[in-house]
Amino acid sequence: MGDKTILIALFLLALIIIPKTRKYGIQMAIAVVISVLIVNVGIKPFVKRCRPCWLEPNVPLLIPVPHDYSFPSGHTNAFFAMATALYLKDKKLGLPALALASIVAFSRMYLFVHWPTDVVGGIITGFVSGKISYKITNPFAGLFKKKKRRR
Repeated sequence: MGDKTILIALFLLALIIIPKTRKYGIQMAIAVVISVLIVNVGIKPFVKRCRPCWLEPNVPLLIPVPHDYSFPSGHTNAFFAMATALYLKDKKLGLPALALASIVAFSRMYLFVHWPTDVVGGIITGFVSGKISYKITNPFAGLFKKKKRRR
């Protein structure tokens, strides 16, 4: 699921297009953009940490060998960014999203493409990204409410 970037983008786009879910989609999309910038542009090229599958090439993998650096986990980061953004907007919807993000985080270690500290780093950066997106979008929350007609 984590490698399906197009599906995630289409999902967020659908949320943005549908008026009832627009506020969630915008906040989650902003969270993902922030998280990608922090992790893939900022931290990963600076830290340059090797993945466990690079150091133990004899371990069979269930997925193709990733070619970017390991710390922090980009998948964990993106899913926690979206889940945190959703949780801050709506706790009822956010709890299942955080559970899904936790499954993605665990899967990165299970698949032998990340160290546990990579996943912890992804959780932290994802949480921060989700919180930043909430701080950015929350002042504009009134723009997404339907205006009632007066009779």
